[in-house]
Amino acid sequence: MALSTRKKLLYSLLAVVLAGVIVEVVLRCIYFQFKATSPLALQTTLETLKGRANRQAAADVIERFKDTRQPTWRALFGEQGTALREQFEQQYELEFGRLVKSCQDIGSTLVVLYLPSTDPQSPDHCSEAPSRAFFERITGEEGVLLVDLTAAIREHTWQDVTLLPEDDHFSRLGNRIIADQLVRVLGPLQAKRCQQTYNGQPPVCADLEPGASRQWDLLSDLPFRVTTNAQGFRGNQDVEIPRKRQRILLLGDSYTFGVHLPNAHTYAAQLAEQQPGLEVLNAGVVGYTINQEVELFQERASAVAPDITVLQVLDNDIYGLFFFTRSWFDRKGRQYEASRAEREFLEELGLGELSDW
Repeated sequence: MALSTRKKLLYSLLAVVLAGVIVEVVLRCIYFQFKATSPLALQTTLETLKGRANRQAAADVIERFKDTRQPTWRALFGEQGTALREQFEQQYELEFGRLVKSCQDIGSTLVVLYLPSTDPQSPDHCSEAPSRAFFERITGEEGVLLVDLTAAIREHTWQDVTLLPEDDHFSRLGNRIIADQLVRVLGPLQAKRCQQTYNGQPPVCADLEPGASRQWDLLSDLPFRVTTNAQGFRGNQDVEIPRKRQRILLLGDSYTFGVHLPNAHTYAAQLAEQQPGLEVLNAGVVGYTINQEVELFQERASAVAPDITVLQVLDNDIYGLFFFTRSWFDRKGRQYEASRAEREFLEELGLGELSDW
């Protein structure tokens, strides 16, 4: 009888353990379906491993290249880089046309927001004039509203609107200026509405980890906390279902994401605070340029049916089309090779070995 009792207890314990394992597997499967980009776990695992390998390879190039960013930047936006810059601008223009059409297809009004990103006293400032002219041309040809904040930002010293000397991204003040200007620009567009609606599917509509709150330490002197909502946008509030207010989607890079700043100091959060009648969704991701932004919009972000889509641009969007930066920040870990024009450009600068990685 004693042995039988022990067996019963053992079997009961095994049953409990088995039930726990089954629950764990089921919950993991559910979590996977919400988070994965592919329905097959094996495919997602292979894509993840491939992405990590590609990012490491790209990181090696960036590490070798970081000390030469200034000369390559200045050459790209000077006479020496004219041919390559024209190639990048053609690539950008094609992608921009895709975004324009995608917004038109769902009835979302597209607005382009240009931010100055170089110190006027720095030789790097050579990028501003050609970049502003380029964005003015392509928005004019597509009939898209361009909001150029150069004048508004330049009313203040560069040190006041940025995080210098630690970093040259915009400070809380710089982001407030952007938010103030967007309030003025978006006012006349308050009646604009998207033709579609968002019913909660897909559950993830942006590229940040959904439902997370973590401290980022990109620079030891500038730690900051990033909180995301359930849909993967940087922010504290989930997307409203059903929509109750005009919905503003912000696409961009680290300047929209708000690197080195808490959520509340980003221009997305400051805009939402100033205009409670707007639902502002921050889809900015560090390092993104037009390729990643268009792909993000078409594959995920357009699902939230934004009434207004704001594309934040700056000079780095052109530089960001280099093969190594595209590889480093690619959404799916894809690896790109240097084009012939890129090889010739780097060889002319004495950096030809960087073309092969």
